[in-house]
Amino acid sequence: MKSTDMPNKEIYLDYAATSPVKAEILDSYFTDLNEIYANPASGHEAGHQAMLAIDRARAILSRVFHAKPHELIFTSGGTESLNLALQGLAGAYVRLPRKIVISAGEHEAVRAVSRAINYDVFEIGLDPDSGTVVRENLIGIVEKQQPGIVSLIYISNETGAINPVRELISEIRGLSPRTKIHLDAVQAAGKVELDFSALDCDLMSISGHKLGSPKGIGILIKRDKTLLKPLLYGGGQQSGLRSGTESAPLALALARAAERATSQLTDNAERCLLLKNLFLESLREITTEFRLLSPSTAVPQIIALSFPRLRGETLVNAASVRGVYISHGSACSGLHVGESPALRALGLSEDEILGTVRVSLNEDVAEDDIVAAARIIGSEYLRWRL
Repeated sequence: MKSTDMPNKEIYLDYAATSPVKAEILDSYFTDLNEIYANPASGHEAGHQAMLAIDRARAILSRVFHAKPHELIFTSGGTESLNLALQGLAGAYVRLPRKIVISAGEHEAVRAVSRAINYDVFEIGLDPDSGTVVRENLIGIVEKQQPGIVSLIYISNETGAINPVRELISEIRGLSPRTKIHLDAVQAAGKVELDFSALDCDLMSISGHKLGSPKGIGILIKRDKTLLKPLLYGGGQQSGLRSGTESAPLALALARAAERATSQLTDNAERCLLLKNLFLESLREITTEFRLLSPSTAVPQIIALSFPRLRGETLVNAASVRGVYISHGSACSGLHVGESPALRALGLSEDEILGTVRVSLNEDVAEDDIVAAARIIGSEYLRWRL
């Protein structure tokens, strides 16, 4: 084994699960924890300063995502945002048809909430080549069923496929004007531009830790006239839609992380494309016995691969022992990878699904590390395959 195959440090390639907090974000966050400690609802000057800090965070985030400041609801993260969106719509619009349309590529949180609200669930398949929702099927179901809610994922957390959400939302609006549309932009934030005003959805969910902020903060962006029934009741914070003491330090950390990521979208995408190509080239030098599942049009940050004659979790564990951290499915899901509706919808066999791993990148990954990681993954596959 070549010495270059052994990393001198841990190589983290699971950014689709979560991103380490950026150093400058962390430094500012610690400073804010010390200086902005008061309850924003308190009437004294310290409380007033905390509320002003939250207002600053709202202003930054509204510019980044092209929304109005009062349209932003701070949450604890992506899962709460998704729940508030779908449960909130179901509770507020009791006269809408109790039908929800989702794709087979949705995050498990969306699938779970769709079941929990006792709506009839209509699931749209995925195109095996593009990995995106089958447009004709989606439009046909919407036109026929006139659903109360449609929820679509922007970027697949498993393959990186990009749904053409702007075009799909426009068509849904024309066919079923009363339908409420939620966009899961958790994986999209920081990878593509998100313009809430132009997308014309009613709600959009975003998670902070995918962008490099501390965990425990996210936002749900809500169109002005869209109604929601709250999940949490208490002090009536955030116009009564999300009671609970707001964290100014977390709100500012999310705002800074989002601003940083979106200001470098093009450069980061180009960097990750270089890393992706270098990874695949280096992996093919070790073995060509894998199938690239991510379509050519996917974001470069997410690489889904299927290896024959070896379970993905075995390869993940073997790579982990060598200091390379990848995943074998969505870290946010309790499902085993073999149960992945998204991969199954792509027409993969059971063995192909079981052999799937996900490598996800960030612009900070070093080129030497990506080469070393590819060699380790390839060599561990050859070592453990049946």
